Amino acid sequence: MAMPVSIFVVGMPRSGTTLTVQIISSHPQVCGGGKLSLLAPLMTPIMQSKAGYSPRVAAQIRADYLARMAGLADGAPWVTDKTTLDFRFIGYILEIFPEAMIVLTCRSPAAVC
Repeated sequence: MAMPVSIFVVGMPRSGTTLTVQIISSHPQVCGGGKLSLLAPLMTPIMQSKAGYSPRVAAQIRADYLARMAGLADGAPWVTDKTTLDFRFIGYILEIFPEAMIVLTCRSPAAVC
């Protein structure tokens, strides 16, 4: 069985991420993963380290994330990850998970406050 592919739904809280995940997860090949909070703990050492990011670190983050996410897929080829504040890591996501989809929700700043 192939590893499921992530659909990262990111944006400011109250920007429509929940509705977006509900719509995406209504597809039979998508499992709604909810607020997984898997990526931030893996990225924290990079953000706090002077050694930082390298291809080896990227490979380890990918392996750790996919291992944790695999059990959530329930056989679906796609899984949503609605950890809204992961927008901070979009550049890393694009490099570490090139197959992943990113959905960025935007809403008026006054509406999300």
